[in-house]
Amino acid sequence: MFNLLDVEAKGMKGGLAFLWLRNLEVTVKSFSIHHIEDVIDDGKEYVWRFVGFYGHHVALKRQFSWELLRHIDSLCQLPTMVIGDFNEVLKRDEHVSQRRSRPPWQMRNFNQVVKDCGMIDIGCKGYPFTCVTISFPLSLPELGQTEL
Repeated sequence: MFNLLDVEAKGMKGGLAFLWLRNLEVTVKSFSIHHIEDVIDDGKEYVWRFVGFYGHHVALKRQFSWELLRHIDSLCQLPTMVIGDFNEVLKRDEHVSQRRSRPPWQMRNFNQVVKDCGMIDIGCKGYPFTCVTISFPLSLPELGQTEL
């Protein structure tokens, strides 16, 4: 019924996984601890690329994440959807933290890679998989209540 690609984490960080229905033709093009790149063919009329992405958790190393996104973008001209945790925000009002605010250079660098790769932010409604003041344990349906 399903196929799975699991990229194990290094250290204490989460790891990545890509799960798809067997009736889809999926070609895994590349993967690392920060991304999974797949080409998906529905067998009818659509061929497109999916990239699952995890931006570096250390702000000063995030430039390596942006270089990886630019590299992935340069490899293929198919329509592409990039989904993941970039560990960065495009605008100050997206950052919810009781700690210090985001430095402007961090957001500028992220905005630049979004522009360079021709990406469009489709936004998110609800809790974007980040627990702010939610009590645990959460059920899987509660975690999946994000709407596009």
